[in-house]
Amino acid sequence: MMVNCLKKPDQLNSGYNFTIGKTLEYSFADGHKDCISFKYFVASIKYMGCVVNDSQISSPLGKFYKVKYSKEDPEMAQIYLTDEISDSSEIYSSGYLRKWHRKGNQAIPSPY
Repeated sequence: MMVNCLKKPDQLNSGYNFTIGKTLEYSFADGHKDCISFKYFVASIKYMGCVVNDSQISSPLGKFYKVKYSKEDPEMAQIYLTDEISDSSEIYSSGYLRKWHRKGNQAIPSPY
Protein backbone atom coordinates (compact mmCIF):
# COMPACT_ATOMS: atom_id res chain seq x y z
CA MET A 1 0.00 0.00 0.00
CA MET A 2 1.46 3.36 -1.05
CA VAL A 3 0.56 6.90 0.01
CA ASN A 4 1.26 9.85 -2.24
CA CYS A 5 0.05 13.39 -2.84
CA LEU A 6 0.48 14.64 -6.36
CA LYS A 7 3.00 17.47 -6.20
CA LYS A 8 2.79 18.80 -9.76
CA PRO A 9 -0.24 18.60 -12.05
CA ASP A 10 1.99 17.94 -15.09
CA GLN A 11 3.11 14.60 -13.64
CA LEU A 12 0.12 12.99 -15.36
CA ASN A 13 0.20 14.71 -18.74
CA SER A 14 1.28 11.62 -20.66
CA GLY A 15 1.27 7.87 -20.13
CA TYR A 16 -1.76 7.64 -17.90
CA ASN A 17 -4.82 5.48 -17.36
CA PHE A 18 -8.02 5.66 -15.31
CA THR A 19 -9.52 3.63 -12.48
CA ILE A 20 -11.96 4.25 -9.64
CA GLY A 21 -11.01 5.47 -6.17
CA LYS A 22 -12.93 5.57 -2.91
CA THR A 23 -12.63 8.53 -0.54
CA LEU A 24 -11.89 7.46 3.03
CA GLU A 25 -11.30 10.22 5.57
CA TYR A 26 -10.14 13.75 6.18
CA SER A 27 -6.42 14.00 6.92
CA PHE A 28 -3.41 16.34 6.92
CA ALA A 29 -0.77 16.18 4.18
CA ASP A 30 2.07 18.39 2.99
CA GLY A 31 1.05 21.18 5.36
CA HIS A 32 -2.51 21.27 4.04
CA LYS A 33 -5.33 20.70 6.42
CA ASP A 34 -8.60 19.32 5.17
CA CYS A 35 -7.07 16.82 2.79
CA ILE A 36 -9.07 13.76 1.80
CA SER A 37 -7.37 10.39 1.64
CA PHE A 38 -8.52 7.90 -0.98
CA LYS A 39 -7.67 4.39 -2.13
CA TYR A 40 -7.55 2.88 -5.60
CA PHE A 41 -6.39 -0.34 -7.24
CA VAL A 42 -4.06 -0.87 -10.20
CA ALA A 43 -3.37 -4.48 -11.29
CA SER A 44 -4.85 -5.72 -7.98
CA ILE A 45 -2.41 -3.59 -5.95
CA LYS A 46 -3.92 -1.15 -3.48
CA TYR A 47 -2.61 2.42 -3.52
CA MET A 48 -3.43 5.39 -1.32
CA GLY A 49 -3.55 9.02 -2.33
CA CYS A 50 -4.73 12.34 -0.97
CA VAL A 51 -6.21 15.51 -2.35
CA VAL A 52 -6.85 18.94 -0.85
CA ASN A 53 -10.54 19.14 0.03
CA ASP A 54 -12.70 21.19 -2.33
CA SER A 55 -15.13 22.99 -0.03
CA GLN A 56 -17.68 23.17 -2.85
CA ILE A 57 -18.07 19.37 -2.80
CA SER A 58 -20.43 18.45 0.02
CA SER A 59 -19.92 15.18 1.93
CA PRO A 60 -17.42 13.48 -0.40
CA LEU A 61 -16.39 10.71 2.02
CA GLY A 62 -17.21 7.08 1.30
CA LYS A 63 -17.98 7.74 -2.36
CA PHE A 64 -16.34 6.55 -5.57
CA TYR A 65 -14.69 8.88 -8.07
CA LYS A 66 -12.64 8.74 -11.25
CA VAL A 67 -8.87 8.50 -10.64
CA LYS A 68 -6.17 9.25 -13.21
CA TYR A 69 -2.86 7.48 -12.54
CA SER A 70 0.54 7.21 -14.20
CA LYS A 71 1.13 3.97 -16.14
CA GLU A 72 4.85 4.31 -15.37
CA ASP A 73 4.38 5.01 -11.66
CA PRO A 74 0.86 4.16 -10.39
CA GLU A 75 1.67 5.88 -7.07
CA MET A 76 1.17 9.16 -8.95
CA ALA A 77 -2.57 9.72 -9.09
CA GLN A 78 -5.19 12.43 -9.14
CA ILE A 79 -8.81 11.94 -8.04
CA TYR A 80 -11.63 13.89 -9.69
CA LEU A 81 -14.13 14.77 -6.96
CA THR A 82 -16.49 16.21 -9.58
CA ASP A 83 -16.68 12.84 -11.38
CA GLU A 84 -18.59 10.54 -9.01
CA ILE A 85 -19.05 6.90 -10.08
CA SER A 86 -22.21 5.10 -9.00
CA ASP A 87 -22.34 2.15 -11.43
CA SER A 88 -21.75 -0.92 -9.23
CA SER A 89 -20.37 -3.01 -12.12
CA GLU A 90 -17.72 -0.34 -12.81
CA ILE A 91 -16.84 -0.19 -9.12
CA TYR A 92 -16.61 -3.98 -8.84
CA SER A 93 -14.45 -4.30 -11.98
CA SER A 94 -11.96 -1.73 -10.63
CA GLY A 95 -10.98 -3.92 -7.67
CA TYR A 96 -13.62 -3.36 -5.01
CA LEU A 97 -15.30 -6.50 -3.71
CA ARG A 98 -18.90 -6.47 -2.59
CA LYS A 99 -19.41 -7.91 0.88
CA TRP A 100 -22.60 -9.68 1.85
CA HIS A 101 -24.21 -10.35 5.20
CA ARG A 102 -27.19 -12.47 6.14
CA LYS A 103 -30.45 -11.11 7.46
CA GLY A 104 -32.68 -14.05 8.21
CA ASN A 105 -32.82 -16.10 5.02
CA GLN A 106 -31.70 -13.23 2.79
CA ALA A 107 -28.25 -12.22 1.60
CA ILE A 108 -27.96 -8.43 1.85
CA PRO A 109 -25.17 -6.50 0.08
CA SER A 110 -23.03 -4.28 2.29
CA PRO A 111 -21.41 -1.05 1.12
CA TYR A 112 -18.03 -1.49 -0.58
